[in-house]
Amino acid sequence: MAYLLKASAITIIFYGCYKLFLQRETFFEQNRWFLLLGLTSTFIFPFLIIPIYVDQEPFIVPHFTFNEDANFENITKEGFIFFNYLPILYGIGVIIFSIRFIIQLASLFNIITKKSIKQPDGFRFIETTNNALPFSFFKWIVYNPSQFKTTELNHIITHEKTHANQYHSIDALLTQVSSIILWFNPIIWLYSKELKQNLEFIADKQTQKNIDCKKSYQYTLLKTSIPANQLVITNNFYNSLIKKRIVMLHKSKSKKVNYLKYLLILPILGWFLMSFNTKEIIIKKSNIKNSITSNNANYGDKLNVYIEKNMTDHMLNQIKADLNKKGYNLSINGVKRNTNNDITSIKIKVSYKNSHNTSFSSNSKKPLKTIKIAIDKKDHSISIGNSESHAFKFAPAIINAQMQTGKKPIYVVDGKIITNEGFTLHKYDIKSVNVLKGKNAIDKYGNKAKDGAIEITNKNKTSVSIKTVKQKIPLYILDGKEITEKEMKAISSENIEKINVLKGERAIKKYGVKGENGVVEITLKQKN
Repeated sequence: MAYLLKASAITIIFYGCYKLFLQRETFFEQNRWFLLLGLTSTFIFPFLIIPIYVDQEPFIVPHFTFNEDANFENITKEGFIFFNYLPILYGIGVIIFSIRFIIQLASLFNIITKKSIKQPDGFRFIETTNNALPFSFFKWIVYNPSQFKTTELNHIITHEKTHANQYHSIDALLTQVSSIILWFNPIIWLYSKELKQNLEFIADKQTQKNIDCKKSYQYTLLKTSIPANQLVITNNFYNSLIKKRIVMLHKSKSKKVNYLKYLLILPILGWFLMSFNTKEIIIKKSNIKNSITSNNANYGDKLNVYIEKNMTDHMLNQIKADLNKKGYNLSINGVKRNTNNDITSIKIKVSYKNSHNTSFSSNSKKPLKTIKIAIDKKDHSISIGNSESHAFKFAPAIINAQMQTGKKPIYVVDGKIITNEGFTLHKYDIKSVNVLKGKNAIDKYGNKAKDGAIEITNKNKTSVSIKTVKQKIPLYILDGKEITEKEMKAISSENIEKINVLKGERAIKKYGVKGENGVVEITLKQKN
């Protein structure tokens, strides 16, 4: 939905600039391309991401000890949320407007497939006896000859030929498709109206150049100003803005200096991109080197080095430098990444003083599986291959790049929030580590995750054990009075009318410090 909101914002920017600065100018052809640029930008600009490079100090994940007991806080499931159903509502709207568009196309082709009179210049004239408005669709021009005098008919055909020669039907089709995709945005419908109106200005201007009597053409416009049903994907000769068309025919030609108004869109688009289309690229400071180096595990005469899919080039270079200090030459080439910046392809070569050469390569579209470089420091033998995930041991380097110093994120193990101060998990039990921050963390876990959330998924959930800590007891309020936990448990469920749970800032705001662990408000049924 974020894409659609950004696309709608771009539409509003172009529409606002057109209405404020350009609609009164006589640069009709230039206005056409400006409005078309707005439509294409609407769907392209949301994909443009401007990188913002940010220095961050490392956030060190604390060490933990094991015990058999664990204290978990269950994550409460939220009830009905309207925003969760917005994609469904949007899809229904797209289907409805798509069906409408298909019906219009079917009606149009039912008309233009009838017998036509082909002209040498490629136009196809379709004469109808129906009380239909004259219109054109690409090279097809449809009209009822009995409704007009010869001069009037010539004016109308000249007008429609301009639409056909300049392929205005493409504009009409683009506006229809855009209106289907952004149907919920009222500005897109106004935008389509302005674009089609500008096409009429272009055709009117060109027609007056090609006819002898300008007044005669304007009288034809007045005569045909009676509103009637129209196919919105065609270029119709009549519309409800005839008066404005005549006014524009009499308007003095705009000064060339007014072309500069088109440049006014640039700073607004720049502001939009810098405000909503940026992505933070973390530049890790030198002290993160210790976290990267910790990815090298020393066990006596054994040295194990792990290459993870989410390592940056900076991290890979740090590992190379670390091994180089130990006398080993690590060469990494052919690194390719996917859109999530995960490594998909890599070539690795390790040697010790130009001997004991060992190579490894992986070429895939899928994210790289953990690669283990095992070195025997005694005989300098080297082996390289895929290994069990080393995700948690390397997790500090990942988290360092995403969390800021001094922050206290919550930890979520296998879907449950851990309420104690620290824990340790065996590296081979970890399946994945995911870091959430900002709005994403708060939306999922509430205000307790204001400093971020670290989600850890285990391969074997029964392998997790965490030191027990004292459970935080919420404040219990019965009919406006504070009660103990023991008194709360003594209340019969049959006597309870409703229970209201407050957490975080809401609880503290209402009950002060007493509500820091949450508040459970209980209301009893009224006795008759």
